[in-house]
Amino acid sequence: MAEIVSFGTMPDGTEVHKITLTNDALSASFLTFGATLQSVYLNGDAQNLTLGFDDLGSYLAPGNMVGCVIGPVANRIGGARAMFDGKELKFDPSSGGNTLHSGPAGWHNCVWDIVDSTERCVTFMLKDPDGLGGFPGNKTVTAAYAIAGNRIELAIVVTSDARTPVAVTHHGYWNLTGAPTIDNHTLEVRADQYLTSENSLPTGITEVAGTEFDFRTPRLIGDTSVDNNFCLSQQTSPMREIAVLRAGGKALHLWSTDVGLQVYDGISLNVNGPMPRAALALEPQRWPDALNNSDYPSVTLEADGVTTQVMRWQFEKISSEN
Repeated sequence: MAEIVSFGTMPDGTEVHKITLTNDALSASFLTFGATLQSVYLNGDAQNLTLGFDDLGSYLAPGNMVGCVIGPVANRIGGARAMFDGKELKFDPSSGGNTLHSGPAGWHNCVWDIVDSTERCVTFMLKDPDGLGGFPGNKTVTAAYAIAGNRIELAIVVTSDARTPVAVTHHGYWNLTGAPTIDNHTLEVRADQYLTSENSLPTGITEVAGTEFDFRTPRLIGDTSVDNNFCLSQQTSPMREIAVLRAGGKALHLWSTDVGLQVYDGISLNVNGPMPRAALALEPQRWPDALNNSDYPSVTLEADGVTTQVMRWQFEKISSEN
């Protein structure tokens, strides 16, 4: 069985647990708060490859959405409102008048139940009631993490009893060396297009060629400022590699079934320890503000339907930055 220990208590008295899975290649820990991936250690390596905190209080600090599952709708909804099925839905504003990551009632702020655990996997479940945060439908979501060899896989499955918008992601941050910033990391993203933005909302689809966001060939992140969605496809697809992060003789290969990848340089990280740009967020997702952009891939989940998002983090020790 997985190792399960207490990680602290929420202000309302709900206990949060930490679950650790281990095999011959790596060790990974997860929290019931936010269905969070808290740590990843390769065997024989003392460096935590993902940004995580050692205490619950740090996770509860405003804005510290670190390593958690985001939903029902990740990223931003412009103006905290959208037309859906002929009705205007109003959401909780949380970022400059927009809704970011579904607002305060989002899944990242919830304590999930453990519904299954073994030595190699753990499954969390959350019930999200109709109307919470402005989102229709009684929703059930599971987040199943599994380790196998040098990889971690996450499958997020959502059902609803009513037609509703759903666009989930995992908000993991990565630093493969423990350096103060990710400027020394090399990034590769398998995308020909990205979304330009203004005031954090998308303004259009643009080719990456000739821009600072052209990561089709691996290159040093350096001082590049990025908080943009990279457009991978118009429809979900079988699992494929979408990005590679390299530094310090290690590589992280990110695989996903989804249509977009938000890359965020962590410039706002400054609470309880992490400094700006201390880690790079790689968030497989639907495109941001899709509810207000009908030409973007759909985020609609039909009543009694099922939507699944799968991602994989595969780790590699490399002899050189190639």
